[in-house]
Amino acid sequence: VIKGNTIIGGSSGIYFEGTSAANMTWDNVIDSNIVTRNFTYGIYTGFNGRIRVTKNEVTVESPRAGNSYGIYATGCDSIFQYTGNMVDMNGNANTAYGMYFTNCDGNATQRGIIANNKITALSDNQANLYGLYQTNSTFNNTVNNVISVNSEGTLVYGSYLTGTSNINFYNNTVLNNATNVATTVAAYVNGGSVGNNSVRNNIFAHLGGGRAYYV
Repeated sequence: VIKGNTIIGGSSGIYFEGTSAANMTWDNVIDSNIVTRNFTYGIYTGFNGRIRVTKNEVTVESPRAGNSYGIYATGCDSIFQYTGNMVDMNGNANTAYGMYFTNCDGNATQRGIIANNKITALSDNQANLYGLYQTNSTFNNTVNNVISVNSEGTLVYGSYLTGTSNINFYNNTVLNNATNVATTVAAYVNGGSVGNNSVRNNIFAHLGGGRAYYV
């Protein structure tokens, strides 16, 4: 259990990883930490089974690496839970992601949960920016999250799903206020590479003139 700490600086704030997909670490908890001023990752989790990442406050702001992440998860499987976290992204001059999931797989009876998170990127962002990004991930419930983004970058997305399947995307509120209308989207689902995703009862809005929902 990593709980109740204030972690400042470093290339990563919290970096917690198993050895491989065949040798994962299990049942870990990262809860109620304040993480800020990290160069690449606020919280990095890799090859973690049944991990719970809850109620953390993560700040993503320059100076950062070329690509930087508030909360990053790779190979985190089997009823993973990322809930109640707050990620604040401001003043970014390089590409930034609030929460990023890759190769995180549940199954039909043991779904992952990404719920009740708040991701905001409201001021002084100048580069490409993604609030919640999911790729090559399956069988999770992405529910009741609030995402609000704004940046002067070329690519600005509130939520971005690609290569995913069996995602229940329910009851989320996603707002994009970026002024570049060509490639800014509140909620994007790559329709050419997904299967059995369900998108219901969400609020998607783009106040800057771009697309609210793009499949």
